[in-house]
Amino acid sequence: MEQGEPPYGTWFVAIVSTSLFALGVTGLLSNMAVLAVHYADRRLVSAIDNVFVRNLNFADLVICVTAIPLTFVLVITGSGHQSTAVCLAHEASTSFACLASAANVVVVSVNRQNRIADSYSRPIEPRHMTTAIVVTWVVAIAGAIMPVSVVTLTSHDDNAAFWNATSTTQTCFRRMLTVDARIYWDICYTGVFVAASFAVVVSYARILYTARNRLRVRMAMIRAVLVAFPVVGSVQACPASDALKSQGKTVKWMSLLVIATFILCWSPYYVTRFLMSDIDDDTVVLRLEKLEFVFLTLAYLTISLHPFIYGFSRRAIRNAVAEHLMCCTAIDFTTP
Repeated sequence: MEQGEPPYGTWFVAIVSTSLFALGVTGLLSNMAVLAVHYADRRLVSAIDNVFVRNLNFADLVICVTAIPLTFVLVITGSGHQSTAVCLAHEASTSFACLASAANVVVVSVNRQNRIADSYSRPIEPRHMTTAIVVTWVVAIAGAIMPVSVVTLTSHDDNAAFWNATSTTQTCFRRMLTVDARIYWDICYTGVFVAASFAVVVSYARILYTARNRLRVRMAMIRAVLVAFPVVGSVQACPASDALKSQGKTVKWMSLLVIATFILCWSPYYVTRFLMSDIDDDTVVLRLEKLEFVFLTLAYLTISLHPFIYGFSRRAIRNAVAEHLMCCTAIDFTTP
C-alpha cells in the first residue's frame, strides 16, 4: 500500500460508518430508556433480575460512548491520522466490549436458570448478587487493560514494528498485528467467549427443559379436568390450554433468540481475528480487515438488542411503561 492511499472503498466507509452511528445512537437511547423505566418504578429497583439487567445496560452504555465511536473513527480515517493512542484505546475498548458482554450475558442467563429451572433451590442472596456484579466489571476492565499494558510495558525492541510504524502508512489493525503478544490475549478472549457461549446454551437448555416438563404437567391436568367434567371443563380448559401453549412457544423463541444473538453476532469477529494472525499477504489482510470491521459492527448490534431482549420483552417492564404513558397522557375531562 502506498503512502496516503485510502485502504477502504468509499461505499464501504459510508455503509459501515452509517451503521455504527445508527447502532451507537439506538444503543444509547434504548439502554437509557430501560434504566429510566427501572428507576421510575420502585417495584423494579430491588428485584435481583432487574439489578443484573441494569448492570448489563450500564456496560452497554460504556460501550456506546467508547468502543463504537472509536471504531467509527478508524473506519472514516482509514490509514491516516490513526495515532498510537487511538490504536491502543480502540483495542482496549473492543476488548472491554467483548468481555463485558460475555460476562453480563452469562450472569443474566445463570440467574434466569436459577429462578426458573432451579426454583426450589435457595434464591441468590444480595451479597452474591454484589459479588457477581463486581466480577463482571473486574473481568471487563482487566480485559481492557491487558492489551495496553502488554504493548506499553514490554520491551520496545519486542514490539519495534508497532512503535516504528507511522500513522499514515499503516492502519491500527495492521499495527496491532505486529505485536508479538497479541495472539495470547486473543486466545484468552476467545476462551472466555467459548466458555460464556457454553454457559448460556446450558442455562437456556435447562430453562427449556423445565418449561416443557411444566407444560406437560399442566396439559395433563387440563385433560384430567376434561375427563372428569366434560361440559364445564371444556369451556374453561380450552382457553387455558391455548394460553399454556402460547407461553411455551414464547419461552422457546426467546431462549433461541438470546442464544443466537450472543453466539451468531460475536463469533464471526473472533474467527476473523484468528485468521488475521497467520496471514502476511497485504491483499488478503486488507480484505480480512474490512471483514473485521463488518463483524465488529455486527457484534455491536447486540448492544442495541439487549434492551429489547432483556428489558422490554419482560411483562413487568412493559406494564411499567404502559402505566407511565397512561399517567403522562391522561386528560381530566371534568374540568371546563
